[in-house]
Amino acid sequence: MLLLLLAALMIYVSRASISEQRSSASEVRYKQAFNAAQSGLDQAREFLLANQILINSSDDNLLPDGTGGWLSAAAGRWRKCSDYTSDFDSNTDPAELAHPCRAEPDANRRAGSYFYYWDDPDDPADDPYEIKLSTGATLPVTQRVSVRALMCLLVVDFSSGTPVSGCDSTGASASGTHYMITLAAKGESDCSAGTCYGEALITDQLANTTLFGGQPPAVPLTTSTVFPPTGDAEVAGNPNAAGLGVPLSVWVNNNPSCSDTSVVSTSGSWATCELQEWYGQDSIPDNLLCPTASCSCSQREAISYTESGTPHIGIDMWVDDAFPCDLIEYFFGIPKSLYQLMRSNAQLLSSCDSLGPESHGIYWISGPDCTIQNTTIGSAKAPVVLLSAATTTWLNGNAKLFGLLFVSDIEDPNAILRGAGVNQFFGAVIVDVPVGNFAGTFQVVYNKATLVRAAGYGGLKRMNGGWTDTPRDWH
Repeated sequence: MLLLLLAALMIYVSRASISEQRSSASEVRYKQAFNAAQSGLDQAREFLLANQILINSSDDNLLPDGTGGWLSAAAGRWRKCSDYTSDFDSNTDPAELAHPCRAEPDANRRAGSYFYYWDDPDDPADDPYEIKLSTGATLPVTQRVSVRALMCLLVVDFSSGTPVSGCDSTGASASGTHYMITLAAKGESDCSAGTCYGEALITDQLANTTLFGGQPPAVPLTTSTVFPPTGDAEVAGNPNAAGLGVPLSVWVNNNPSCSDTSVVSTSGSWATCELQEWYGQDSIPDNLLCPTASCSCSQREAISYTESGTPHIGIDMWVDDAFPCDLIEYFFGIPKSLYQLMRSNAQLLSSCDSLGPESHGIYWISGPDCTIQNTTIGSAKAPVVLLSAATTTWLNGNAKLFGLLFVSDIEDPNAILRGAGVNQFFGAVIVDVPVGNFAGTFQVVYNKATLVRAAGYGGLKRMNGGWTDTPRDWH
């Protein structure tokens, strides 16, 4: 009897041990698969960040080298779920269950969404639904991951009580300025000979964030020190900045609480005018450049100007007694003392020498000098946000910049802005440093579309509650 009892006990213990080992092995395989899936989400997010300017553009020639936006017919990386004929709610085909459009369980939002699709001609065996990741160097050979993506162009109306109201597949909602991307990742582990025994599926939602608190600068030239610099200066203003038909060209510091206040210069020759007066025509060229040999604000059409050393200030110059002393916090929502947060989102350079027509995105310049000379930085469709914290920002003639130039003394209290020759800025300029010797022509031409594109460089952030561990059908 004792022998029988011991034998039965050993059989029970063995079975329990085997069951526990199996459960433990399954848990290990799941954790490995989960970590693989999470690494795929992280890599996909970095891939999207690197291509953020392309994600929501439908322009066939967005960049100067001819690269088109992912919504364009030329690139075609986003395709409409509404054009895909499968009945996602009733289809039981495993391949259909894993389709990217199933990452959106709501049928109405799904109909307005786009799924990622890229048939790589260099890798015909690659799954066109998947974002191509470089996981070979980061995952063991027994693990693998695939990530698919779904995009919703958000319908946004800031004047509404519910600002965000669904997805829009027509592109009518501000050309897709605001969007959300759902990433669906499948991680697998314990893989051998094409078979994997561990699996984890997770999704995460990202939304693009914008600089300037979501609203780009409404005034083409903001200055905390002096306006204008010596030499010739012209500013073509925002025609509706202060209300419909009420223009603003220059925002000038006159706040006694700030360490310095601006001085409206009586030297040089300066003028402000409407955009059509500067261009000499009613329409703005697609490339924003002057369509003739010379564009200018003539005194006859000027709103504000100087004559014989006497400034004439019109309705478009705002000399503000309540001017914000911290322009970084005002425009970017980050206190000046925490500027490193803004710096961390930019490409860091020690000079401006490498910038040119192909440049786009956010650049932070540290060091002794940022010289912009005989070059064009950015383009009308792919602008830059150039944040110069250099000791000397030097505009040395024949320079053109599309987007935003912000000159700050954040890293060097002795920082200064100098210039010579003809310099043109299409977008906006913010000057938060003293202006030194400045000769030649300084022209700022406001363009809202360019600034809106630049504002979209804020990055991609995870949405609260967007991450979820999900079953195979992505619901």
